[in-house]
Amino acid sequence: MNDKTKTLVLVSCIFILGFLLNFFWETLHGAFLYVPQWANEKEYITLIFRASLGDAMYLLIMYAIGAAMFKDFLWITDFTLKKVSLTIVLGIITALFIEYKGVYVLGKWAYADAMPTIFGFGVSPLLELAV
Repeated sequence: MNDKTKTLVLVSCIFILGFLLNFFWETLHGAFLYVPQWANEKEYITLIFRASLGDAMYLLIMYAIGAAMFKDFLWITDFTLKKVSLTIVLGIITALFIEYKGVYVLGKWAYADAMPTIFGFGVSPLLELAV
């Protein structure tokens, strides 16, 4: 397999796996840790689907940042402590941006009382992209 094919497969896997894992995570915590802003199950699933697509796109952006920093588009195939640390830090920074914009700027969602917070940000969404 040449490098272009490897890259395409890797990027596709990151997007698909990222979407599926985020869909699962969003579904689990969305129903319990956010104030409901949906009228029925169809609206809820649509909301979760769109959020998961967005999260998968953010994962690709995070991956591209890693590729630029390590000057290697296949950087994830050889994980080191430095690379894991970068992934976690980028995930938390990205989640802070998303949550700040969604909760405090646009008011798109709000945390339920059950959501543990740190400095006004939900812990579950902060962990989501880092994990």
